[in-house]
Amino acid sequence: MLHRWLALCFLASFAVTGCGLFSKEKVGMDIVGVPFSAGRVEKVYFDFNKYEIKGSGKKVLLGLVERMKADKRSTLLIIGHTDSRGTEEYNLALGERRANAVKEFILGCDRSLSPRISTQSRGKAEPEVLVYSSDFKEAEKAHAQNRRVVLIVECQHSVSPKKKMAIKWPFSFGRSAAKQDDVGSSEVSDENPVDDSSEGIASEEAAPEEGVVSEEAAEEAPEVAQDSPAGVVAPK
Repeated sequence: MLHRWLALCFLASFAVTGCGLFSKEKVGMDIVGVPFSAGRVEKVYFDFNKYEIKGSGKKVLLGLVERMKADKRSTLLIIGHTDSRGTEEYNLALGERRANAVKEFILGCDRSLSPRISTQSRGKAEPEVLVYSSDFKEAEKAHAQNRRVVLIVECQHSVSPKKKMAIKWPFSFGRSAAKQDDVGSSEVSDENPVDDSSEGIASEEAAPEEGVVSEEAAEEAPEVAQDSPAGVVAPK
């Protein structure tokens, strides 16, 4: 009964959702040992043409260091950015100096984090804010948001092992596993075809007709007189 119930549940979920009953979306990564990543983004801002870390940025980095120390499998990507003023080459170099300054500050707190940290520079290629205003103050506020370092923390976790459930397919609906295996493994060739019409029909030798007594049984049975009343045995 259990395998019938599981089969019906599986087919019903497949018909409704178009996927299996035990899909990842339903049970939340039911596959053992498959990692998932949860990203966290922090930002540190800089003054014009500078790569020194300000007090507000140091506070952000100190909190990030503590999180990385708590999660030994976390990794950090540091990406340096600049505003749109200046040449592309200069801004790529400035973005790299900003990323390296952040990395050195973090390593000053804990040198063991070095293998888990990588740096990049995008220069002015990926601005946070596009500057259109002709007003100097408004334009400067927009430039200030582009002078930044983006820190992306990736936390790797493994799904805890779960009890495996073996489901045999195709399901046996009212048939024993042995019969099901025989059906799945049997092969029909041209030399030995299967006659479907003879299935379930007993041979003449195996199933004698009802009311017919064999010769051996007739010899052992007592003789009954044809003219005598029913149940009276004739003398031998």
